[in-house]
Amino acid sequence: MASLKSDDIDCEDTQTYPNIIKQLKLQEYYPKKLTREKALAVSNIDISTDDLKDPGKIPWFILQNMIMCNYEGMRFEVNEHKPLLSGTGDSLPLLESHSDRENDCDHTEHVSPLDSLVALFWCCDDFLRQILVERLLLCQLAIPLLLPIDSPYGSEMLMWALSTLRKQWKTRSGSSCEQSMVFHKSSIVSAIRFGRPRISKSKILNKVISDLKHDIFFHSDCNGGANRKIADGLLEMAYYLPNGKRKDMLSEAVTFMNLRGNASYLKGQIRFISEISFATIVFMSSESLKEEDKALLKPLYEQDGHLIIVLDEHSKGKLKDSFCALEKSCLKVSDKQVKYIYSSTKKELLISKKIKECLKSIYKGSRRYVVPDRSIKMCVDVAKTMCFEVDDDNTQDYLITRKTTEMMIDSLKQHGKEKQLPLQMIAKENGERQKTQYYLERDEHNAATKDSENVLDTSISFLRMKQKIVCEEDLGILKLFSRSYTFTAPARKYCQSYLKILTYNNNIDEMQSVRQEYINKLDKLHRHLQKHQKSRTKLEKIKARKAEIECLESELSNLSLGLEHFNRELGQMYEMKSDLNLLDYSTRQLPVAAAELFLDGYPLELMNGDAIYVPLTWIEAILRQKIIDDNRIFVLSVLGVQNSGKSTMLNTMFGLQLPVNAGRCTKGIFAQLVPVDTNLQKSTGCDYIMVVDTEGLRAPELAGLEHSDYFNKLATLAIGLSDATIFNIRRELVIEIKETLENTVLAFMKIESVKIKPRVIFVHQNIKNVGRANMNTDQKISVKNMLDEITKRAADKENCGDKYETFSDVIEFNENKDVMYVSRFQKADSSMAPVDPGYSRSIYQVKKQLIQCLQNSQAKSVKDFMRKLSDLSKAIP
Repeated sequence: MASLKSDDIDCEDTQTYPNIIKQLKLQEYYPKKLTREKALAVSNIDISTDDLKDPGKIPWFILQNMIMCNYEGMRFEVNEHKPLLSGTGDSLPLLESHSDRENDCDHTEHVSPLDSLVALFWCCDDFLRQILVERLLLCQLAIPLLLPIDSPYGSEMLMWALSTLRKQWKTRSGSSCEQSMVFHKSSIVSAIRFGRPRISKSKILNKVISDLKHDIFFHSDCNGGANRKIADGLLEMAYYLPNGKRKDMLSEAVTFMNLRGNASYLKGQIRFISEISFATIVFMSSESLKEEDKALLKPLYEQDGHLIIVLDEHSKGKLKDSFCALEKSCLKVSDKQVKYIYSSTKKELLISKKIKECLKSIYKGSRRYVVPDRSIKMCVDVAKTMCFEVDDDNTQDYLITRKTTEMMIDSLKQHGKEKQLPLQMIAKENGERQKTQYYLERDEHNAATKDSENVLDTSISFLRMKQKIVCEEDLGILKLFSRSYTFTAPARKYCQSYLKILTYNNNIDEMQSVRQEYINKLDKLHRHLQKHQKSRTKLEKIKARKAEIECLESELSNLSLGLEHFNRELGQMYEMKSDLNLLDYSTRQLPVAAAELFLDGYPLELMNGDAIYVPLTWIEAILRQKIIDDNRIFVLSVLGVQNSGKSTMLNTMFGLQLPVNAGRCTKGIFAQLVPVDTNLQKSTGCDYIMVVDTEGLRAPELAGLEHSDYFNKLATLAIGLSDATIFNIRRELVIEIKETLENTVLAFMKIESVKIKPRVIFVHQNIKNVGRANMNTDQKISVKNMLDEITKRAADKENCGDKYETFSDVIEFNENKDVMYVSRFQKADSSMAPVDPGYSRSIYQVKKQLIQCLQNSQAKSVKDFMRKLSDLSKAIP
């Protein structure tokens, strides 16, 4: 790959920029200076396609849409005639790619969406790249694996950026399979082209991978598809995922790779592909085969992997002899399949069908496993032999933390969670005593209270001493994790993120089998309840099934391991040392580092769901740090029953990275800070939206299980802390949160001392016709009547019916504004289906409503929030 040419770049203040960066006005962010915090900042400015006449708006248009999972953000075309930026007649590619495009002589400034995306990846930092890659996968758009860059080796492998990718698909047995795609081994099918074939390679690949009418790989017929300038040498990937049905093309997940540009000039990428591919699809133009092309094809014939060669119909005579000669001289592997397909521009569907048939034949053949399946992680060594750069190897801050993080996980695998993270186990006992302590404080007039408090204080001190003794033992993990808090701010971020990645993969197979059993038993309970709604004779059977589900919930909780468990352990150590007056300088620095991480978007645990415990001392130590304490916040809480799509909604709305699969949900309440854009800050006085996320509430059919009171406390605390609360509801089933709301209203009536009146917004998910639902005033009135009814019932219990007559007397609610509808998440019931753009648009309307709430309310100080958290956690029964 050739290096940068003089007319590809401009100089500005001694800084050299590729022309595409100047064209898109991204100089401020090049290279890798666009942060997650900048990109996710909440703004009331909406960029539309009409704004794209200004090329500087294009990257922000793509980011805005991709973060909200709207693939339409990659389908635009800009054809403004403008003077060239510099040089000799073309805003040339960053790399000398020997372009064979038809429009190289067209003196019009075109901006290709694919070029814009490549430029955006050049500018995004490692953490924003991860979010962008996750969104591309959800949108079923191709993901960059080898990114063309300005370096002597011309390519960067995006290992770190891809490390958070996860996908689910169905196996032939019908069960779900969930995997981290970077670590999951699969076969690799690659596609390349020589010259300029008459048919579109990318368009054919789209038809091969999926029967859905969706463009995974960008091609010339897409809006803005022509005039690509910098993407040659880009190696993209996409996944074929089965649905567990007989009509599936293949019964296993397959990684498809697509090389952009003419392979004649991409020798390094071809060598990489020949090393890793189980099968390679080669698209040939009608030109005669050049000697240099033969040299590149030679390793593809010599490798173990299979070959499918797609020839232009007009080139049969010209190329047949050349390929026969290559096959004769290079084909040394027995049973290697080499298949030829003759193409025509009028028969694209037929060509894709023939490629599918070839792939089926190859996968059923005796040489299926001659080329071993590879994970993306395993391809790194191959990339290094080609001298490609690897993104995580180029990041010193990541390299510093990698060894520390891997040592922690290795220790956990050896000794288990309970032995390696013991302080939080003791915290469970402390949680029970804290609950009793707060109860006694509320009952201060009772004569026996003082004696009970003394006994309780002694018991709590004993538990803290127990934690101290444990800390003095050789707790390798706690020491390693504490040390990570002394790293530089960027290194701490890498440590937290890498730990999250590794903990996700811990016990993944065991978790999966238990989760599948949990889903199956829950489904059986649903069906049984529907069938025997009025049958008392079946009560024992229902009770037994609920008990089985509770056991599985407990097993999932024990198997679960996440970043929160490590941060929780650190918080417990801090609280123990604080209570025993043992705080030293290094321990005092822990909340300082935690505050910086919190500002960077990492979650802060407000309530430990395993111990039903609010670590007030640790939280207060973090929030009183000056970098946080000076900010003003708007608190948004989100509640919903398990699997209602709550986390998916938050991820789409704010660009968060919450786990979304059943059985992976985190127990308790967590807060994350989302920055507010500078312009919106000025008009609202608010610096951050604090998103308070809770674990999924239990569905009504699971009422009566142990800890049901806990979910009522969780909901009351989350709503009480908020300025606005979203209740996320499956379809129009308001009934599923009726009991929770009634208990919350009752709790608010009991704790009048804590002055709160949050706003509630009901978001109905998975609605077929959103427009019609919005017009359904009867449904909205029905919701209001139900809320008023539960308020009257609660008021009667508390003998305050004269004070509270409607739901709005307790919690702010307007049925005309605060009942919203969201369409289904995916376009089809398929592992290959993208997020429905209608879903993204619906979520955007909810976000606009929240911004309006923010503009109409007064932002609170962090001190106010801390005071409210303390008061509520002590007051809620």
